[in-house]
Amino acid sequence: MKKSLFALILALVFVSCTEKKAIDTPIDYAVISGTISNASVEEISINNLFDSDFSKKIKLDENGMFRDTMKLANNDSYNLRYSRTLVPLFVQKGDHLTVNFDAEKVDSTLYISGKGSAVSNYLFKKKNIGLEKGEAPRNAMMRVYALEETSFIDTLVAKKMKQEYLLSNTDGLSEDFKKNEQANIAYEYQSSLLDYNRIHRYISKNPAFEVSESFKKKMKTVSFEKEEDFNFSENYRALISTSLMNRVQDTLEKDSTLDYGTVYLEAINNAVKNQNIKNKLAYDNAKNAVTYANDPKVYYDLYLQTAVDETYNKKITEIYNKVAALVKGSASPKFVDYENNAGGKTSLADLKGKYVYVDVWATWCGPCIREIPALKQVEKEFHAKNIEFVSISIDAEKDHGKWKEMIVDKELGGMQLFADNAWQSQFIEDYVIKGIHRFILIDPDGNIVDADAPRPSSKKLVDLFEEVEL
Repeated sequence: MKKSLFALILALVFVSCTEKKAIDTPIDYAVISGTISNASVEEISINNLFDSDFSKKIKLDENGMFRDTMKLANNDSYNLRYSRTLVPLFVQKGDHLTVNFDAEKVDSTLYISGKGSAVSNYLFKKKNIGLEKGEAPRNAMMRVYALEETSFIDTLVAKKMKQEYLLSNTDGLSEDFKKNEQANIAYEYQSSLLDYNRIHRYISKNPAFEVSESFKKKMKTVSFEKEEDFNFSENYRALISTSLMNRVQDTLEKDSTLDYGTVYLEAINNAVKNQNIKNKLAYDNAKNAVTYANDPKVYYDLYLQTAVDETYNKKITEIYNKVAALVKGSASPKFVDYENNAGGKTSLADLKGKYVYVDVWATWCGPCIREIPALKQVEKEFHAKNIEFVSISIDAEKDHGKWKEMIVDKELGGMQLFADNAWQSQFIEDYVIKGIHRFILIDPDGNIVDADAPRPSSKKLVDLFEEVEL
């Protein structure tokens, strides 16, 4: 009996300790669930607004329902992406957000409920301020930036006042969030002013356009050192990025032979003193820029002098090592059994004995489509030469039919192939392709001539063909 009582006491002590440990363990996750009525896709994704490396796909069940537990390092801003619809989410540790909407009428049906939902509902309402009925955000941007100075500023001020009114009249927001969001709204206004000259030039097709002196007086000097704002405000980040971009463009206008990424890193070093901000800016630039740099080694060395974050630098080093392996004369990565529009399947090995000019493209890529006439002309000029023109589509499987249709509609020539896994195809990953269009030249032995070859509309392509004596 005594032994049984002693065992019972020990068990109670163990349970108590276990429960206390569970209670003391800090919650580092949030739950996101919901239902999408009339869903036409099988999955959604959750993307971190400040960390482009974070993208989580979540399957919808047959009723459009989903649920996922997200581990959080910090309280963060996300976008829930359904097809082309973006739902802004502000997620804190311990939150449980339930997102419901009808896919056929998102704006009028979306509602976010549950613990922590007030901020996300506010952000969705704010997102629609300044949009005309049924207007896409990009179309709204083009409409507003096409306005003349006075109308543009009036539109910005009106939008800012509506955002501030919504913020002041939304219940359930913490004072800390309100303070940060007030600054975020102000940064959006300043960022828009700073963007106006460049975007209005583009829309008006007037490269000589310059804002007036009175307009410039409304633009405040940008501080690059506010780390708290940098961590919270996407508009503060946009303000810094635009300021740096303007400096880079000024430099490139004086010498267009300079490498954009390298000049951008130099601008960061000259303008930014806060090391954490510098790390993030350099990393976000390097993920793509190291793959396009005129001299990847020069760019990589400058990056390591700029950023000191070990996690970021390890990732960039991995990318750089892949890029460094794509040198002239090295064996090209292979593609195997890609669907050929003409029938059957084709591998790079099947083309041995010929030069291969690869065009990596997709039906949704505007710059790719603009190159089609030039590509047709080059194909015609070198038709009788020892070269195969191969276009590889990285469209998603759902757009396979669109790919087939465009081949017919655009009367595409050459060899038309469909990659086996879109962006995640091994050939695409091995060539470290982060953006398209992208062109590659491979020699008859399957070795790299140029891993980032000139586009068809560039005279440099013909020069390259002449250099290899096609």
